[in-house]
Amino acid sequence: MDITFACESCGQSIVINDAAAGQLVGCPKCGASLEVPYKFKPLDKAVTPSPPPDKTAGASSSLPKILTILVLIAVMVGGFFAYNFLKDQQAARAKAVAEEEAARARAKVAAVVAAAKDAVDLAHWIKVHEIYDSEMLGRLKEVNDKLDSRATSCSIQNVKTGAWSVGYRLEDFRMECENVERFSKVNDLMAERVVGESQRKASAALDEADRLYAELKQQ
Repeated sequence: MDITFACESCGQSIVINDAAAGQLVGCPKCGASLEVPYKFKPLDKAVTPSPPPDKTAGASSSLPKILTILVLIAVMVGGFFAYNFLKDQQAARAKAVAEEEAARARAKVAAVVAAAKDAVDLAHWIKVHEIYDSEMLGRLKEVNDKLDSRATSCSIQNVKTGAWSVGYRLEDFRMECENVERFSKVNDLMAERVVGESQRKASAALDEADRLYAELKQQ
């Protein structure tokens, strides 16, 4: 079977047996060297298609990164809640300590006020019954010393100062009562004047102690 093709140089039509396909021949007109074409173009070698990309490979390579991010998020969230928990615990402990200290302070204030009341009440009893002997005045001194001791142990300065002030006035009262007891046994005009003056001073001291005690109860 013949193959017909044209010269690429001069356009001369060339007819040649198809057995010469793929070989070089000379153009009979211009002498140009030509490759005899195939009547039917041979099939190209089959190209093996490349396999599709493995999607799982990319997914598997990104999995550690995702896990790392998730772990970091979990650590951050856990740390946040742990911090808040510890902070709340510290605040609760601090509040409990503050409440305990406040309760102790209130108890000491109550003890100071109670001691002041005992001392003032005893002084009033002595004045009303006009018993100025050493036994009663000795009891008043003991009660007043107890007030001083409780005031000293109190950490609240204004309560401490107020209690001491009550104690000072009651001590003045006690000393004036001693003068009344001493000079009441002397039968002369000067002794009577001393007794009267001491009774007046004792009453004034007790009135001042009452006033200071009323202020102390407001603390």
